[in-house]
Amino acid sequence: MSLSVLNDAIDLGVDEEADPMSPTLQCLALEAISLTAQAQKESFREDLVDALYPIVHLLGSLSRAVQSHAIVTLNSVSRSCGYPSAKELILENVDYMVNAVALKLNTFDLSPQAPVVLGMMLRLAGPSLIPYLDDMVVSIFAALDAFHGYEALCEALLGVLAQVVEESGKGGGLLAITTNTGDSSSPLPRGKRRKLLTGEELIQGIKSNLRKEQEKKKEAEQEEADIAAGKFPEKPWGKGKENGKNEDPAIMEERDEENEDQHPPPPPETQVVKTTKTYDLVQRITRLSQHYLTHPSYPLRLKLLRLISTASPLLSKNEDEFLPLVNDIWPAVLNRLFEDEPHITISAAEAVTTLAQECGEFISSRIVDAWPGIKRVFVNCLRRWEREKASKTGNMGAYSPGYKVWDALCGMMAAVVEFCRVSDEIVNDICRILGGEGLSRRTDLRNSLEGVNPEAVWLEIEIWKAKSGVGGKWTLPTLEGFKFYEVVF
Repeated sequence: MSLSVLNDAIDLGVDEEADPMSPTLQCLALEAISLTAQAQKESFREDLVDALYPIVHLLGSLSRAVQSHAIVTLNSVSRSCGYPSAKELILENVDYMVNAVALKLNTFDLSPQAPVVLGMMLRLAGPSLIPYLDDMVVSIFAALDAFHGYEALCEALLGVLAQVVEESGKGGGLLAITTNTGDSSSPLPRGKRRKLLTGEELIQGIKSNLRKEQEKKKEAEQEEADIAAGKFPEKPWGKGKENGKNEDPAIMEERDEENEDQHPPPPPETQVVKTTKTYDLVQRITRLSQHYLTHPSYPLRLKLLRLISTASPLLSKNEDEFLPLVNDIWPAVLNRLFEDEPHITISAAEAVTTLAQECGEFISSRIVDAWPGIKRVFVNCLRRWEREKASKTGNMGAYSPGYKVWDALCGMMAAVVEFCRVSDEIVNDICRILGGEGLSRRTDLRNSLEGVNPEAVWLEIEIWKAKSGVGGKWTLPTLEGFKFYEVVF
């Protein structure tokens, strides 16, 4: 009778406001199930097939009393059936729960609590539950396709997918398994800060090359002179020992070098990444999310951008799988930068920052192609922030929407310059947009730009100092044999 009361409330969607007795009946039914479990002990496990889903389903009830009773009942049933915790109860009976939720999704019997049930299962069971959700993710995307016009439902379902990605990150070794092998193939190198040679290092490198060329030239001239004078080797070109005589060490060394050139050493051991079920599930969610980044719902687009930012560091462990995924989602992510909503632009900038850090130079050409649009957004956000500073809302400081967007874009630029290969034209554009004052304030962006073109950064800062009088009086450099003239900028 208790189960029938709970199932009727779930199936018929009883309005608690229209029927005030409904929460009371549900609470009494939950208490009856708890007492029955206490009486039957472990033999109650046979009834979990029917009882577990209604209990967990009521965790998402609108009534606080029903929620509280559902939590107490779930813990009581766990203890009575001999499980250490509610987490173990969910994991041991995960097939019942997943089948119940999947059945509702497949038949499009979508009650508001169905995504809540799945979310509560993820919170209770954690990353251990994720490998069982293969078919569930397919059912969720099928429901999204069928009900994409219902914003609240889409947000709830995509919220569950975002939670799947977040819980996957807590799984650690569940995402990828690395093994050592002698395979000569190596993963694509990540973008790192490029090291620029100093003047002294450049001079030393040139001198070293010239010295080697002169030595080779002298050796060639000496060989020609010996041949012209009739000098030939006096010892045979045998192996290490021949006829009881030791071979010349110089000849042995030359032969060893030749053998090394002909037979290069075996390639070093590299790591091969094998994907797991959890990895494939997160990858599928991330790839399919690109189709909903154009949805009119503002919270939904925000959730998806954050999902991509969360999933990228997890998926980047296997670059053979990750880079094609980035190629697919890049256009949809980039276009979100050009939206008018500040938080969408901020989340898109954070997603691009994460992709730049994880992909390195893979997206360099894409940044170059999109630079005119990115530059326009960068300039417009700077102007908007300057207008905000001049208005009454300027006293909000770092909490103003204009500054938050500007800060996110500056962080994105710093990551792109540091981890991707950018041209001098892009560096010069960023320096001109920021100016010397902006470069002096944004230490992160200035450091990234100095790693590519320190002269452009220095020149922009010096021009700003000359115009504003910062740093004292302008002094001309001195160099013997040269005369410098002051230029008015």
